[in-house]
Amino acid sequence: MKQFSRASKIDRSSLLTYKAKPQPHSRVPLVTKFHPSIPTLHKHVKESWQILKQDPKLGEMCLQPPIAATRQPANLRALLVHTKLSRKENFGNTPCGKARCQVCDHMMIDQSLNLTHSKCTIRPGRLNCDSENVTYILICSKCPEGIYVGETRTKFRLRFNNHSFSIRKNLKGFPVATHFNRPDHSLQHLKFAVIAGNFKSDDHRKTAEIKLILKLKCNVNGLNRDLSFIAKHGNLLQGTII
Repeated sequence: MKQFSRASKIDRSSLLTYKAKPQPHSRVPLVTKFHPSIPTLHKHVKESWQILKQDPKLGEMCLQPPIAATRQPANLRALLVHTKLSRKENFGNTPCGKARCQVCDHMMIDQSLNLTHSKCTIRPGRLNCDSENVTYILICSKCPEGIYVGETRTKFRLRFNNHSFSIRKNLKGFPVATHFNRPDHSLQHLKFAVIAGNFKSDDHRKTAEIKLILKLKCNVNGLNRDLSFIAKHGNLLQGTII
């Protein structure tokens, strides 16, 4: 009620009168860390400012004394506690968790894969068989040279089922099917890891596939022997040595 009565006493015309906004000051802040002796410092600055004003050159710049400001010094909390938790990037495929999923039985869940034939180590992303727009590798658990690199726009489980079908039917012209139909080989020796996903475009994904093939030397020692697709998409490999 006090505020209402006080506001009712103000003339309406004065409220409608334009009031100029206060101009920001041009005083320079003198910022120091807080210390018990700071008041003494500010006192010395104020006293010495008059001497600076008497100087012929500095006097024009030292019209107003600086604004005294202090900031909090480092304390135990600042020294012992981080403001942000360190973000650790997780690697390794994770099973989809579906009770009837048979694809995850072939999944490699290692956070890093050491491929001896190419002397390379790769870290699969935090992906699973339902991930789409991905690159992947197929590995034979019996043969170090049984490595195939592929890519797919659809869910990986669909592509894996295509590979499984070609192996069971022993389809000709499919290097993966040919390899896993060799003596002492079967579908049970087929392992996989989804490497990366979330590509910006089909070309981006195909470029990542080609680079991974060349890095792992799957075109020489692996199962990616058909290089006709490189001729088709080779222009995407700008700056890559083939």
